[in-house]
Amino acid sequence: MIPASIFRGFPTKTGAVLTRVVCGIIALLEIGTAILCPLSVAYSQVYGEDHDEELVPNAPFLPDGTAVGTDFPLLEQDGAPVPNFRLLNFAQFPSVVTGGSIDFSSLAEDLPYDPSRVWQPGDPIGAILKVGDLSQTTAVSSWSLGFISEQAGIDLATVPLGSFGIIRDQTLNDLLEAIPELSEVPLANVVPLSIILEGQDPSSTLAEILAQSPDLGSLTLDFETLTEYSVLDLPGLSDAPLGAFSQFGNAFIQEVPGLSFVPLDVVFGGGFGTQGVVAIADLPWSDAEKQRFNTITGSYQEGFSVPCEGECAYAELSVPAAFRDDPVHPTVWPHGKQWIAGTSQEVQGGSGCLAGTEPTGRHPFGSVFKVVLEETSEPDGEFYFAIYFNFSIFCGTSPYIIGPFPFLTLKEGQFMFVGLQDTPPPDGGSPGGGVPPVALPPGTFPIPPGTDPNGDGLPDQIPSGGEGEVTGVLGHPLPGSVLTSPYGPRGGRFHSGTDFAYPRNDPRWPGTTIASDGGTVLEVFWDPGGCGNTVLIAHGPGLKTGYCHLSAVYVKKNQSIAKGSPVGKVGATGSARGANPEHLHFIVWKNGTKINPASVIRF
Repeated sequence: MIPASIFRGFPTKTGAVLTRVVCGIIALLEIGTAILCPLSVAYSQVYGEDHDEELVPNAPFLPDGTAVGTDFPLLEQDGAPVPNFRLLNFAQFPSVVTGGSIDFSSLAEDLPYDPSRVWQPGDPIGAILKVGDLSQTTAVSSWSLGFISEQAGIDLATVPLGSFGIIRDQTLNDLLEAIPELSEVPLANVVPLSIILEGQDPSSTLAEILAQSPDLGSLTLDFETLTEYSVLDLPGLSDAPLGAFSQFGNAFIQEVPGLSFVPLDVVFGGGFGTQGVVAIADLPWSDAEKQRFNTITGSYQEGFSVPCEGECAYAELSVPAAFRDDPVHPTVWPHGKQWIAGTSQEVQGGSGCLAGTEPTGRHPFGSVFKVVLEETSEPDGEFYFAIYFNFSIFCGTSPYIIGPFPFLTLKEGQFMFVGLQDTPPPDGGSPGGGVPPVALPPGTFPIPPGTDPNGDGLPDQIPSGGEGEVTGVLGHPLPGSVLTSPYGPRGGRFHSGTDFAYPRNDPRWPGTTIASDGGTVLEVFWDPGGCGNTVLIAHGPGLKTGYCHLSAVYVKKNQSIAKGSPVGKVGATGSARGANPEHLHFIVWKNGTKINPASVIRF
């Protein structure tokens, strides 16, 4: 029988809806018809009559006298605190505040990985999120321990082999399939395996041993002495991609050495947006208020203006007059709007076979996680925000229900970042609420902070360029796009480049920028001054071009590149604003001085 609810520790609607989800999966997989699938689940069936959410003692939702309730590395954008995703990692997340569970155990054999898990208040995020949760939206399955260790700054020689949780689920046959070259290594050179292969000829290769005794291939590697060896004691292990191992998706993030310490901007391929607007968190209201209709919260499925018709705790927002009256980028929205608390309202969320309900909120930083207002305090004038994650399997994506992880605590009158008003969700549906993740092409990685983006450990498998012949004639860097902001004075400042963008309804949006002429890639770097991910190309004596705000980079420093070859994906990294922030800021230098691109290119 299917459990009364596969999701425990969440509000009533979520349990009921997602019970029906499991029945839908069963029908999809044609597992059988003799399983009872209830159409609804009463609250008492799931929790018992007197259920109440279990809170962590002294949980950091209510920090005394602090503006920010976590240790997240933060940046300031127009006065509002925003996470520095180039430094933030999973290890810096506070522990979860409430317990919960997901139970797919009856279907685990039919799924790419088992999404089932149980978590308790106080558990770290690394013990809740699984590698399989990330495999649908990131390139983590293609990463090796060697690459992860470089990004996390750890020495694998000091990492016990037993701490690599994936290895404990492998049989000897699984291991050789994941690391084929290991088959030809003599047993004497694979010391950790000598424990389970005791009595075998140490001069024989593993392939020879299994050929003589095939039954040994079913032996598992989950033995106590694993902790006596380091990861590097198993030849080839540090170079094998995680996805090569059997059941790799079942491992928790903290079971992959170093993964909890990789910057999130690297994990999610630069899929975070920090373009958008800020507002003042004016007044905190408790759930005694009713019928709030001027909201900016909801979900990708329902849009981000879902009214709250019941009792609604919320944050009243305002926009300073200086922002509303800005002659270049006036910001009227979200003045006078309300951010409804997720504890007051649930909305439709998820997709496909996992569609259900989730706390109302927004996606100011993209669809990787959802930001939810958890609580308000009228006496203290404070707002307590949390983060929720979701997961995906072959037939759908769950609502944002893995959480809450404490995020920010803001004071009344403090600026808060609310994102964009009208950004489409990653999989269609209603617009609004944030920036969907950028899908980097296979083999590419975002630019990590403080490192050479094209150095060792950051392979780029996308061909871009040729011999780099300089024609002497600059061409359009984004053909067919619209010139959205010219070179020259703009809003009391000087715009030292030209902006191009495709309209959102253009199938080419956001687009790929190309080299304006042949030459050599001079620099690939992150510009903290506002250009974000930037590429500079030299085109012979005295002439170079710059390509800013890129969401993905397809070239390497010192690479020769032909005219018209791909340089990068148009994005909105750095300080990119406006209704359509994904654009190319194109710069031309002549003899070290920025010039009007229109003086050398016909647009």
